[in-house]
Amino acid sequence: VTGLFSCANDITLGRVVDRSLTIPEQRRHSLKDTLADIPREATSGNEEFWAYIDSVTKNEATSHNPNFKVTDVYGKEWRLKVHNDERRAKREAAANYYVGQKSHLIVPGWSPKPLQGEGVWITKQEEIPAIAQAPRSVDYWIKAFAWFHREVQGIMRENGVELDHVTFRTADEEEIRFREGQKHNDYKFNRNQWEEDTGFLKESRYTTAIHNDPKCGIILEGKNLVGGKFVDLETLADGNPSIDLAMLFVGYNVPEELWDAKLVEYVTWKGLDARYSSFDDELQELRQGIRHAARFTVGREVVANSRYSLTTDVVENNDSMLMYVAKNIN
Repeated sequence: VTGLFSCANDITLGRVVDRSLTIPEQRRHSLKDTLADIPREATSGNEEFWAYIDSVTKNEATSHNPNFKVTDVYGKEWRLKVHNDERRAKREAAANYYVGQKSHLIVPGWSPKPLQGEGVWITKQEEIPAIAQAPRSVDYWIKAFAWFHREVQGIMRENGVELDHVTFRTADEEEIRFREGQKHNDYKFNRNQWEEDTGFLKESRYTTAIHNDPKCGIILEGKNLVGGKFVDLETLADGNPSIDLAMLFVGYNVPEELWDAKLVEYVTWKGLDARYSSFDDELQELRQGIRHAARFTVGREVVANSRYSLTTDVVENNDSMLMYVAKNIN
């Protein structure tokens, strides 16, 4: 076995280690400079793991978790992400590893468990080559989500992983976040609308494994649909699939008059959910869900974005999402 993680310690990754591959002394001396951009708490301990990294490039895009493209001493490229939340790190590592073995839609992870640093956790998966990062069509993603919503929950359960339910902040919590953020557009937080939309999504019996944050298209910051693959599976949860589909429709600016055609395509690829007696019943649930989920996800994104630096891209991103809701839903 070759690659960055083949020589990591056996306790961390559960692999048999060839102890003849000792860390060259010059690699020890240069390690500090190589890992300079990675948070110190992430590189605390696990020396053998880090010693086989040859270069590090930090991803400068706005993101909740620092992440890095690294090249190992064998020339293979990987993506490392540093998490402050243990549960989210474990969820992502397990999903990348188990689901990545079943489908090309998931970038393979190396281990079902994250590496632990000093109060942080590190997930690692193969890097998507630049040549493979070309955007895909909305119809491609309709088919991909149909597979994801049909299969992922079962794969996780087969491997002993039960997903948490999607969580929703209360109106009080979201309003506090809204007031703390920087106001840079005409968005007004509507408590009654928030409670109606989150109430529908929480109470719906229509749940499955969802990505829960598939940023794409006009949702510029931190895209999570890359080159035909789902990334950032730390948000994976049991929830209403309308949340994923609404973000897809917003990101690709799918007008309301095309929703039905796309939803028919989605259910056709996925197959009728056993909880519904007819195709039309499931479509009706999705039609309602998209409206609630679009308002909810756009509001969530606008408030979250207001807590980052107000770049031109962020302002335009928010304006585009709010315009979509105003035009197609309100």
